[in-house]
Amino acid sequence: MQQNAVVVGHFYTHISSRDTYIVVEIANETSDKWPIMVVYVDTNRHTWARPMKEFLVKFERYVESDKASEIAKPAVMHHSV
Repeated sequence: MQQNAVVVGHFYTHISSRDTYIVVEIANETSDKWPIMVVYVDTNRHTWARPMKEFLVKFERYVESDKASEIAKPAVMHHSV
């Protein structure tokens, strides 16, 4: 996966756990001081962040899932407050 392949609003699966997450933000894109971070949310509305380089190694794009609606609703609700 290339750096620009991570897309906000798309679903990704953790390669080891097989859990599905939605990417809600890319942080520090314009910073020279801090690493670019991927911010993502799980089905329990827990928010996570990890460096883009690490995310690209540990996650793969998820195309279709019944979990998608479970993740998307809490993520939108959580981040629109």
